[in-house]
Amino acid sequence: MKRYQTYKDSGIEWLGEIPEDWKMSPIKYSFSIQKGKKPEVILDEPHEFSKIYMSMEVLRGNPKQVFYVDKSENKIVETKEGQILLLWDGSNAGEFLKSKEGVLSSTMAIIRPFNIEPNFAWYYFKNFESLLKDNCNGMGIPHVDGNFFRNSKILNPTQEEQTKIANYLDHKTTQIDELIAKKEKLIQLLEEERTAIINQAVTKGLNPDSPMKDSGIDWLGKIPENWNPIKMKFATEFILDGTHGTHTRVEEGCRLLSVRNIVNGKFVFREDDSKISEEEYLKIASRFKIKENDIQLAIVGATLGKVAVVKNLPENFVTQRSLATIRSKEGKCNHLFLYYFMKSSIFQSYLWLNAGFSAQPGVYLGTLQGCTIPIPSVDEQNLIVKHIEQRESKIDEILHTSKREINFLKEYKTTLISDVVTGKIDVREEVLN
Repeated sequence: MKRYQTYKDSGIEWLGEIPEDWKMSPIKYSFSIQKGKKPEVILDEPHEFSKIYMSMEVLRGNPKQVFYVDKSENKIVETKEGQILLLWDGSNAGEFLKSKEGVLSSTMAIIRPFNIEPNFAWYYFKNFESLLKDNCNGMGIPHVDGNFFRNSKILNPTQEEQTKIANYLDHKTTQIDELIAKKEKLIQLLEEERTAIINQAVTKGLNPDSPMKDSGIDWLGKIPENWNPIKMKFATEFILDGTHGTHTRVEEGCRLLSVRNIVNGKFVFREDDSKISEEEYLKIASRFKIKENDIQLAIVGATLGKVAVVKNLPENFVTQRSLATIRSKEGKCNHLFLYYFMKSSIFQSYLWLNAGFSAQPGVYLGTLQGCTIPIPSVDEQNLIVKHIEQRESKIDEILHTSKREINFLKEYKTTLISDVVTGKIDVREEVLN
């Protein structure tokens, strides 16, 4: 794409050179900034004279619960669809969002342009976002540095050029977003296919014509005639949870791991793992020592059901009570067959149906020990594991490619916005198609 004919130094490191005829001015001269106010009453249910309370979850489109505010309140700041909002306080302070119609949260501000095309301003601010975040204040709860924001510069090409830039970016970013959405849909379908493959293989086997029998378990249904439904405790050497104790953390020592170490179906070490003294480690490990091929299952918390197999870890470790260690019985149950059964939606549903809820969800070890597993012969288990691994390998290859393409598209979108709103490329004569 072509560049502008002549450039000048902006005098600002992150902006670099800008087109010769573009102007600059502090943000405070081109925008008003109105912070939201905390409503006196927040409602759980809407009524005729209420509006939605603009939480981050609402703006991102994934609210667990929607709250409302009575429009008659004097202190509220109302928002319109498409206004530019700035998250002023909180862990994501410095992020810009597009508003919906409602009532502004006290942690946000409306950024209203005086003489700047709103969509041009939106793209400019999204490019400016990372710098603003880097300059937020606050040791505990970050908040936008108002002086830094107000005195930062915005570029000001002609109104006609701002409109052309905004229209171009609207068109191009929509195309990119549509491509990303298609690839994300493909990823979703592939994950659903993976689940279906595992479910079928570990509960029905590989032969669709195999005679079936009633398992005697409602949630399990019918299983192949030559399979045996047995309690998990009879297919395993043990099912034990990690330490329940409180242990002093040290900088150098033995690792004390948790559900955080289950990442994409793998059990991994992390740089920020908790560590305890060797003396504490030996006390905990005296109950049992975790070995390669042991299964780690999350049994407490919102991540209940996350599961991984221990592989190729270079040093010893112990686990917290949020994880159960499950060792399959050699000659009875292939550890990977057991792992795939635990990944199945049937087993995951069993966990959640039998979870207790107090401060957080959790299952007792006895619940796991009493879970019924449909067990084929070891030879058939091995064939099932091989079948799943082959199918998963093909799925993972496509997933890897799709995720890489999504990352590329996101990076391209970010770069395109930056180059266009700072005048590194000239799009005034670009044909939109």
